Amino acid sequence: MAEQEQTRLTARSPLGAFPGFIQPERFTDVALEEVPHLTQISIRGNPSNRSFTSGIKQGLDVALPIKAGNVNEKGGNAALWLGPDEWLIVTPDDDPAARVGALEAAVGEATCSIVDVSDNRTTLKLSGPNSWTVLNKVSSLDFHPSHWKRGTCAGSLCGHAQAFFWQRSAEPEFYILVRNSFARYTAALLLDAMQEFRIRDE
Repeated sequence: MAEQEQTRLTARSPLGAFPGFIQPERFTDVALEEVPHLTQISIRGNPSNRSFTSGIKQGLDVALPIKAGNVNEKGGNAALWLGPDEWLIVTPDDDPAARVGALEAAVGEATCSIVDVSDNRTTLKLSGPNSWTVLNKVSSLDFHPSHWKRGTCAGSLCGHAQAFFWQRSAEPEFYILVRNSFARYTAALLLDAMQEFRIRDE
């Protein structure tokens, strides 16, 4: 029997052809770029169930945060608190199915939901000292450093698009996770909010 040829599909970023990234402008102390194709896994379960929480920690090497708005991160793997019984796992894995399988095996018979949602959202990285000012223009959240610090996350609107905001470093560096269908809108909104910091050619 002749071997059947398999078509290899290449993932495409929702912002791969975005004009604002193809010919980027220069800004003072703030930068925006896409971090595409991160593995994202939605997890729901009872935080009081030791089999569930210990299983997730075993499969991820990161404990699920219990306090609202917190993020636990280790070795590139992160667990974001989204609600009392809901978390989002973000990792650089290139095989989401394998990660889901490992987590399901680790929790055993514990009642929970573990779903790959990697194709649902892309990630925008906003970095630099002026990031706080930019974010305060596009969201009702208060991003002042006295309220936000490394390891903080929250869901809110970015303009008219639902998004998750996560501060990854003190410099600062923010990840903004947004649905693919709103990626261009969100990127354009952020670039517009950055215009006061644009370096203009003389």
